[in-house]
Amino acid sequence: MQDISIKIKQGEKIGIVGQVGSGKTTLMNILAGFYEVPKNTVKINGIEMQEYSQETIFQKIGYAMQKTIILDENRSEERPCRERVLDRV
Repeated sequence: MQDISIKIKQGEKIGIVGQVGSGKTTLMNILAGFYEVPKNTVKINGIEMQEYSQETIFQKIGYAMQKTIILDENRSEERPCRERVLDRV
């Protein structure tokens, strides 16, 4: 993937669709913070993605994964959901 630019108006909802292997999951994993990317490669509202906390990003993005993950309720609630999801991906 390269040179992707998406403009989404406040309150607008979009879906990312495409052929198998086109990069949909990779794009969403990057936006969700599951993959680290070099600085100056991903900006949200003109600000480097790394400047946002993951909590802030998760408040703005709804993400339905392809792989179903059931989180163990016995795990510590202190541990962020992202870490628990990454354990299973």
